[in-house]
Amino acid sequence: MILGRQFFTFVLLLSFICGFAQQQDELQGFQGFSTPKPMQNAGILKVGVTPVFDGQIAFTGELRVTYERKIAKRQSITIGASYDFPNFILLAISSRYGGRGGGRHGGGGYGGGSSFNSFSIEGGRITLGYRYYPLKKLEGLKGLYVGPYLSYNAVNIRQKDISANYEVVNYADATGIVGYQFIFPRRFTLDLFGGLGYKNNFVAHYNSYANEVNNQYTVKIQALDNVKIALQLNFGYAF
Repeated sequence: MILGRQFFTFVLLLSFICGFAQQQDELQGFQGFSTPKPMQNAGILKVGVTPVFDGQIAFTGELRVTYERKIAKRQSITIGASYDFPNFILLAISSRYGGRGGGRHGGGGYGGGSSFNSFSIEGGRITLGYRYYPLKKLEGLKGLYVGPYLSYNAVNIRQKDISANYEVVNYADATGIVGYQFIFPRRFTLDLFGGLGYKNNFVAHYNSYANEVNNQYTVKIQALDNVKIALQLNFGYAF
């Protein structure tokens, strides 16, 4: 009987302590009887500036729009879309050029001594990513972040005089990035990130005379041919 009373007293005391601690937490989090504020910076709409002048694929520009949405504490997803078009460098070329060039963009096939004005260039790019903000303590999508993202870019290059002949330049990559996002007082944002990943680029040629498609994959001469280096700068608005 005495043991039962002691157990009952212990349970009652424990319930009182838990209830008191809960009330203290509620009082500490109480902000008055004002209207609750919505979660700040749950979404950010961004645009890229440099891709307009120099896109991922040689001699193209990109009109890129990216949307980032918070999905949980310290976590978000990003969805992006781009429209590819002949960039300003290509439009400024008036003389004939014997190929698409190389550099960081890789190889290709159109040109062959023809004027660039004889080609139609258009396409699009989609991206999907995930971000984790390890050091973030406040609400909103700001600060240091890490995460992966996937990208697929395809550009259709067609000869205007022989519309049945065309090629499609395909750029696919998966990249791990590290970045930092600034959110300024008027909700304007600056997003900068860089990273490394894997790329698989190839060109599909369609010959109307032979009625066949030839896939020309990236020539893997060195071990770093499939290494993807990413660097982006985006401006946006948080809401």
